[in-house]
Amino acid sequence: MAKATDAQILTLIAQGGERREQGFRLLVESYQERLYWHIRRIVVSHEDAEDVLQESLVNICKNIGAFRGQSSLFTWMFRIATNESLRLFRDRKGEWLPFENVRNSLVNSLYEETGYTGDEIVMRFQEAVLQLPPQQRVVFNMRYYDELPYEEMAMILNSTVENMKTNYHYATKRIKEIMSR
Repeated sequence: MAKATDAQILTLIAQGGERREQGFRLLVESYQERLYWHIRRIVVSHEDAEDVLQESLVNICKNIGAFRGQSSLFTWMFRIATNESLRLFRDRKGEWLPFENVRNSLVNSLYEETGYTGDEIVMRFQEAVLQLPPQQRVVFNMRYYDELPYEEMAMILNSTVENMKTNYHYATKRIKEIMSR
């Protein structure tokens, strides 16, 4: 079966009944993996990524009627997944303060989750990304890994293009500093 377009998915969902369920299945099949990896790069832990993905998909399905087509369906879903990922950090704020503890926890989780034994430079790069403040890390991940344009990133994060460029600039500068040590 050919991959369904966003318009086809939305049409099925709007039809209700079995068609609605079919539309949601197609939506999940089309976007689940990409959303998972976006979330995983933010929260690091597989278990946390699974939980956030599940919550994101529930919110997407529950709020699909609020989608107005002012952005692509993907952008709208990415925004929900990003907000859910950041919510996890806000909810755990009391557990992980100060930021140094968050950073150390994420780096430790990286090694525990991956059991990584490969190229040291790749692991150092991942560590450097995890040492970024959350907003810079999210912007860096969306630009570097997902190759999103600044305009789309700004819509996802409800910000400005200039802010996205600034965050990305500082993130890349910081990663270079960390990698040069």
